[in-house]
Amino acid sequence: MKKTKILIAVDEEEFAENILKTVCRFIDRSRAVITLLNVMETTPAEEAFFLRNPEAFINYESKKTNLANLSEFLEKEGFEHVGIVFRQGNAGKEILKYARENDFVMTAIGSHNKNSFERIMLGSTSYKVIRNS
Repeated sequence: MKKTKILIAVDEEEFAENILKTVCRFIDRSRAVITLLNVMETTPAEEAFFLRNPEAFINYESKKTNLANLSEFLEKEGFEHVGIVFRQGNAGKEILKYARENDFVMTAIGSHNKNSFERIMLGSTSYKVIRNS
């Protein structure tokens, strides 16, 4: 039987854990394979910042190990999963691009519940993904 490919976009550990546990309540363990995707939101200016401030980049890289507990959670709960994929760039575009390139049937993404002003100024990754899916 062919497994359903599910992509779960994760970022900060506390939010990632919540979205993962919520989504897993609705997934049939025997029929799904899960991939976790983390996108480091960068612009050319931010990439230059990381070059000038390597400690900021190191801090981001250390978050990757914090996300490893998500894979452990999936294993413990009996889910088949590919692991965590890391990308960088515009989060919304990268999530959509990865989902399309790999033929996922479902993409799950959380929201930070930004207020209207934050949404206007910063945008909303979840809104971009939903709008363009």
